[in-house]
Formats: sequence, structure tokens, C-alpha cells
Amino acid sequence: MFDIILWPFKWIVSAILWAFHELFTAIGMDPASGVTWVLAIIGLTLVMRTLTIPLFMKQIKAMRGMQELQPELAKLQAKYKGKTDQLSRQAMAQEQMELYRKTAGLLHAHPGADAHLLWPLPGAQRRTHRGG
Repeated sequence: MFDIILWPFKWIVSAILWAFHELFTAIGMDPASGVTWVLAIIGLTLVMRTLTIPLFMKQIKAMRGMQELQPELAKLQAKYKGKTDQLSRQAMAQEQMELYRKTAGLLHAHPGADAHLLWPLPGAQRRTHRGG
């Protein structure tokens, strides 16, 4: 199931890696050399990092938004400090949700996005070792 979903990503990652390997081979490097493959992997990494810059920017924006919310959350916690009844807890949760909704556009970053982009690589390596 996941192979079907991830196939386009595996193909793209493999194509980028192959293209860098071919580029380094075309400029005269030995195609079987480990150095050629290392440089191809470095090229793939640079491409992936460049593609994830917008995600990093969104994550930074989300962290700043959360930092701006901290004083308001602290005031809210102080307001309900010592109140343990169900109604007070619900009111506090509702007010917290309102604070989060004010900055909802800032809080959707996915901190591990770059790791998920490279997830298909181990599957490709397993297939290579099995001979398929």
C-alpha cells in the first residue's frame, strides 16, 4: 500500500541521485568510484534542503507565534490557578483554543518534514540488496 503512495517520491529521489551521478561521470569522474556517489548524495541533499526552505520558514514563523502567545497563556493559567472544577477547566480550555485560533495560520508547520522527504531511500536500498 505505502509503496504505491511513495512510488512517485522514490522515483524522483532516485532520478535526482542518478542525474547527479551522471553529471559527475560526464565531467570525467570514475562511475564506479565511491567519491562520485558521495558527491551525488551531497547534490541530492542540497536539492532536498533547497526544496524544504519554505517549510523551515513556516516552522520559524510558527515558533515565533507560539512565543508571542506565551505571556497570554501564562495570564490564562494564572487566572484559573487553583480552580479544579469541571466548568473552570472547560472555560480555560475554551479560552486557550481561542488564543490558538487567533494564530492558527502560524501553527501548521511540520518540524520533521525534511526527514519524511528522504524516507523512501531506505526502501530503495533494501530492494537493491535483494536484487529487485
